[in-house]
Amino acid sequence: TILEGPYDVEHFGTLSGLIVAQTKKPTKEPAGEVNLGAGSYGYKKASTSASGGNDTVRVLLSASTEESDQYKDGEGRTLSEQLNAAAPASNTGIRYQDPNRKAYEKKTFMGKVFITPVEKQELRLGYTLNRSDGVLYPSRMMDADYDDSDIYTFGYSLYNLGTLSKELSLETYLSKVEHPMSTRYRNSGATAYTTVKMFSDVEGATLKNKMTLFGGELVYGVDASKRHWDGERFVTTVATGSKVYSDLPTMPDVDTINKALFAKYTTTMDRFNLQTGVRYDDTTIKAHRPALATVKGYDNAYEDLSANMIVTYKASDVLDYFVGVGKSSRVPDARELYNANNSTGLLDAVTNYETDVGFNAHYDHFGVKGKVFYSMLKDYIYYHSTASKYVNVDATLYGASLEAYYDLSDTLSLNYGMS
Repeated sequence: TILEGPYDVEHFGTLSGLIVAQTKKPTKEPAGEVNLGAGSYGYKKASTSASGGNDTVRVLLSASTEESDQYKDGEGRTLSEQLNAAAPASNTGIRYQDPNRKAYEKKTFMGKVFITPVEKQELRLGYTLNRSDGVLYPSRMMDADYDDSDIYTFGYSLYNLGTLSKELSLETYLSKVEHPMSTRYRNSGATAYTTVKMFSDVEGATLKNKMTLFGGELVYGVDASKRHWDGERFVTTVATGSKVYSDLPTMPDVDTINKALFAKYTTTMDRFNLQTGVRYDDTTIKAHRPALATVKGYDNAYEDLSANMIVTYKASDVLDYFVGVGKSSRVPDARELYNANNSTGLLDAVTNYETDVGFNAHYDHFGVKGKVFYSMLKDYIYYHSTASKYVNVDATLYGASLEAYYDLSDTLSLNYGMS
């Protein structure tokens, strides 16, 4: 699901757009599939999924395995050969020791269980696993030894509780990522290689209620999350396996804690549709270990109020006009605060003031949609290459888009777009 502009209040950090990945839900009817795929450059993938259940319990299981050799460019050169051509003779250390290494290997698993214990209630459990190994990054100085992630979710909903609640839902999640990058595959790592290991976990919960109010729908709730982001740097001697750790890690054990209240309301009055929302965020970002000597801010606090409104006017059965205004904010993340060469740990949150105006026309076999937008970004977070750190600057973004479609038949359509 893609939402353009600052018109989301349910998620932390939506500045000028939101992408939500919706994964499959378990079905009651038995269903399953097996897929085998092969492609150029030694690409192979196998996946399988199965789903089924009854009125009380529904289960979905899905798994895949995937690998590929190195891709080739238009001249038929592998990643390793491209790197060799780009690396000057004085810097052969960045070349690969084994020029025929696989580009990556990957395994995934997803499991979901939906339970309806009684009428008008639903319990949801989910787990997603990713294991990627030996991922080559030839355009960088290091490659990924592995990239492991785990996502756990728990949800519970109660439906039609009365006039004050159409749906009361709790969504919780825990996500963990471990991602070491190293020079072990490069010539420079033949006898001793450097590893930069990053690991993070995010846990959070959202409690929200939907209700009918004055002929429209009101959604309100609370949102809270904590992100822990840490890192370490060490050098490993190949012959002995011994490790020497750096005194200054790449990420100084940073916690980002957010607490928020939000509400949004949607209603229709004659030819007008109104959508409006508001969100209050209270965020603290704290580093718990010594960082670079340039760092001055180890404990930062932010308070932000976001609000938006979209009004749509239905001029006719086939033509709508809309105008939207919104204010949203995003706090700096730990990388921006602490992970550049001259980081200070002092940055303001970036605030977006945006206006969108457009139309949407839809006929029997033809439709067209157009929009213009203007966005003022106060304290935009920008990497200043000369200063080797992130800084706050004021910026503007503006543009326009036009999309159209034409259905040539029930099975064939023509689409057009420009921006």
